[in-house]
Amino acid sequence: MSVYSIGYGTKSTEQAKAIIEEVLNGSKAVKLNEECWFLDTALSKNEVIDTLSYIAELDEPFCTVTRLCFGDWLQKAYTTEVITWLTHPVRSWW
Repeated sequence: MSVYSIGYGTKSTEQAKAIIEEVLNGSKAVKLNEECWFLDTALSKNEVIDTLSYIAELDEPFCTVTRLCFGDWLQKAYTTEVITWLTHPVRSWW
């Protein structure tokens, strides 16, 4: 299963699930813990960026992406520079 996860510093579990499901048009979300959801889909580079851009446009000014993890598909699909950018351990979106 190709997976990635996004943790939200100021989002409740329900809010995180709702955002992920809305952005990914109902892709299956599997709960790992209170702040981490894994999705059984391999997103394209643009889909990942679009997802984070959507989060950045939310009304909540303190929404921070605190964790971003990818499955093996990422290493096969992207260059080292893109992987470094996408997997930065803490990234704030204002």
